[in-house]
Amino acid sequence: MHVLMSLSINKIDPSMRNKFYKELEDKKFVKVDHVETVWTRGITHDSSVSDTDRAEQGEKQAAKDIKAAAKAVDLNDYEAIVGVCYSKSTEFQVNP
Repeated sequence: MHVLMSLSINKIDPSMRNKFYKELEDKKFVKVDHVETVWTRGITHDSSVSDTDRAEQGEKQAAKDIKAAAKAVDLNDYEAIVGVCYSKSTEFQVNP
């Protein structure tokens, strides 16, 4: 399966990225044979912004960015499009 994936985080440690790929396969969401990563813009770190609001901002931004990325690639090449958000607990949440 070929997957177009958007990560709603500025940058990510390679070991965490590998952990995420393994987690995807372990949970049988998708078999990751190829990943085209789309980096989304950073979310505010203003302490006055609640975690819930920050998460909502991240999801909205990820949705915008993956739509923009989708215009740049042939979607017929992909069996799945996965949007991913990064939580404070360092666990990845997959939204198939």
